[in-house]
Amino acid sequence: MSLSLSASRAASGILLFSLLIPCACTDDTGVPDTTETLEYADWEFGAVSYAGAAGAGGEGQAAGVVTLADFEAAVDSFTQFVGACGTFRAGSFSFGHFRSSPYRTHLLSCIAQSAVCATQREYLCADYPQEWQECFQEFETFTCDNGELINGPYQCDTIIDCDDGEDERNCQDLWYQCADGSPVLQSDRCDNDVDCPDASDERDCEIDFFVCDNYRGVPSWNVCDGSKDCADGSDEDDGCAKVTCN
Repeated sequence: MSLSLSASRAASGILLFSLLIPCACTDDTGVPDTTETLEYADWEFGAVSYAGAAGAGGEGQAAGVVTLADFEAAVDSFTQFVGACGTFRAGSFSFGHFRSSPYRTHLLSCIAQSAVCATQREYLCADYPQEWQECFQEFETFTCDNGELINGPYQCDTIIDCDDGEDERNCQDLWYQCADGSPVLQSDRCDNDVDCPDASDERDCEIDFFVCDNYRGVPSWNVCDGSKDCADGSDEDDGCAKVTCN
């Protein structure tokens, strides 16, 4: 299946970005905007083969298939690491939902394995310690089987970038198959936002809600995440961590 879009694929390139937001999009590739046809992966859900899996960018780093279990383990390790550092007072900050992608999995693992704690300002202003950034850079690119380099975040994004499609090989474990067959990220399942055309990603969900001062509710992970979700702003009250970035 293919879809023509009036936007360059390169224009959505993602380099180092804040862990606190879905993406900060830049165009550092020098490729001019053109209309191109994007080819999408056609996965057989539940049929992941671990043999002959392509490697990710970053010599000496974990290569091959990244599973949902790998992603969840990386999130847990990151959360425990930040807690052990004591960077944020309990309840004063929420990282919200991370995208279940190989790239984000690698970044979270970089932090948890660094043994270097960051300050509140470094987290909230995305001014990360040098040790973290050096590890991040190893995953900025994914190496196709023919040696071509593509942006690391392009791996497992449903769009085929490598000539032989190895950037989308065995990625379906990180995606949820909607009732109509279309995929959405596993991290978008039960996030209180409908992503499937049939809304099947928000069925049979158990979500903890924070009650705003005006008695409306928002998911608990939206509290103290740096963005006002309550109309009255009560989810970002004085108890939340705040800094001024230059």
